[in-house]
Amino acid sequence: REEREARYPAFRDATVATCEVPEGSMLYLPASWLHEVRSFSGSKKEAGHLAFNYWFHPPDGPVPNFGRPYATDFWPGDWRDRCRSEQHGT
Repeated sequence: REEREARYPAFRDATVATCEVPEGSMLYLPASWLHEVRSFSGSKKEAGHLAFNYWFHPPDGPVPNFGRPYATDFWPGDWRDRCRSEQHGT
């Protein structure tokens, strides 16, 4: 714990966020976001479920960098454009 706090002093101020993603929906997490997933079926009748992770484009920055994981703004811009299109129905 002491080593972690020495290496990552802001970790002490981190907060937890939780969410439930309903059936048929997805959750987008930006590149480099630390996360834990627990998945389950909605009922015992439906014993199967699927949790699927897909990298549209893995981080390619010159060094690991949480704030700027990509070497260019192409992929973050592409995601913003996709979200705008869905919001406006285009």
